[in-house]
Amino acid sequence: MIQQNRVFFLILVLRFLTALGPLSVWSLLFAFPEICQGLKTDIADISYSLSSFLSGLSIEQLVYGPMLERFGRKKPICFGLLYMLASIGCALAGSVQALIVFGFFRLSDHVQDWFLPGNWLRFI
Repeated sequence: MIQQNRVFFLILVLRFLTALGPLSVWSLLFAFPEICQGLKTDIADISYSLSSFLSGLSIEQLVYGPMLERFGRKKPICFGLLYMLASIGCALAGSVQALIVFGFFRLSDHVQDWFLPGNWLRFI
């Protein structure tokens, strides 16, 4: 019974990790007007941050797949620190260019949240 509860909890946590990526994209889209006011720019400039966000996703998919096969499933999760630092950088960005750069690293690290739960669930 205890083992069954641990498996359920692990599945719940892994599915929560999977939801973080889309939640980040949606929170960015809804915050466009406030970001424009805060950085004193227009929506066209802020939309580049979404482009960098998604290009980071596509580039990192090419990196994380082979990296998971080479190093296993546990070691790449340590790169979660990159997401935390990039999120802090996005929050403290004083210019559109900084937001674009930090946005690239912010979503690129979410690739692990999309790849790892599916890979780990195969082994449960």
